[in-house]
Amino acid sequence: MRFILLVFITLSLISSQNIFAQDNGNLPDEKIYKVVEEMPRFPGCEVGIMTLEERYKCAEKSMLSFIYSTIVYPDSARAHGTEGRVVLSFVVTKNGQVSDPKILKDIGDGCGEEALRALKLMQERNVIWKPGIKDGQQVSVQYTLPVKFKIEEYTPPPPYTIYQSDSIYLELETGIEFKGGEDALNIFLATETIYPASGLDSCLIGSLKSDLIVKKDGSVQLLETIDYSNLGTDFLFEVIKLVPKTEGKWKQATYEGKQVTSVYPIRVEFRPTSAGCKTKVNEYEANLIKVEKAVTMHDEGKSTEGIAIMDQAIEDSPNNTEWLYFRGIMHLNLKNNDLACEDFQKIKDILIYPWYEKWIGVICSF
Repeated sequence: MRFILLVFITLSLISSQNIFAQDNGNLPDEKIYKVVEEMPRFPGCEVGIMTLEERYKCAEKSMLSFIYSTIVYPDSARAHGTEGRVVLSFVVTKNGQVSDPKILKDIGDGCGEEALRALKLMQERNVIWKPGIKDGQQVSVQYTLPVKFKIEEYTPPPPYTIYQSDSIYLELETGIEFKGGEDALNIFLATETIYPASGLDSCLIGSLKSDLIVKKDGSVQLLETIDYSNLGTDFLFEVIKLVPKTEGKWKQATYEGKQVTSVYPIRVEFRPTSAGCKTKVNEYEANLIKVEKAVTMHDEGKSTEGIAIMDQAIEDSPNNTEWLYFRGIMHLNLKNNDLACEDFQKIKDILIYPWYEKWIGVICSF
């Protein structure tokens, strides 16, 4: 009989006005909050424009993967049939560090200690969260983390999928990182991306999102690219030429202490630098600010106001499928299914590969 650990994670806030101690010292004399406007998020989900809800879901999934890949069901608990829920507590400081991990409720037989060990690995590996935000400032926030231990007969799926004879790992101990961090990656992309001459006459502007396979030996392969603004093949070709330049600049992902092959998303922006395109570039950047504001308003429950702002941006850039997608999501939130269907159908009409085709059958059948 084989046993596995099923870990069910629910992040919930608990009230606290106290100061907590780290394992290696005390926190500064600062307030630890229970409710803030923007909650802390596990790293790895800050690339590109997403709704706040999408970022939270992505971050929770990433943290689940981290915890699941590190916890081992204790032998004593297996032998005694010990099952139940361990409750942990920790603080995400205003600097994004995990602090003061401790057990609030234990079920014995080493389960509490094992769950705490997995949580403390975030400290040991210096996992830096996106800090919580209150009144525009980074603040410390306390969480409780229930971890459920349950013994079942089960054959777990492999932690990878097969692509062209390669094992692409989905469960990771540490993810792929660009050497120097995200800022270094953004600088690299900005300096190494070449704008195609064919786009200058029309001042084409937009972005392409690419998934890179970073192999365990450090080599890089392009998996898939989404042309959000339908810029065309010349722009896609520049992305294809850009990918090999990143070889040797990545820290590979790891699983069970070994380097493994995994996938990393990058976003490549194309903006013409010629004087004749300056007005259009300024207009695009102004619309980008509108889009980010509209997404924020949607996250705050103001989808109607967000759609009004998004309409302005899409009027100037009617073929930006990413913006159409965000507006479609806002319409769905307001149960405007016909309008959402129009946005998703337009995405399908614009793109050769309809990257949100799955929405067509769901929404447009209403």
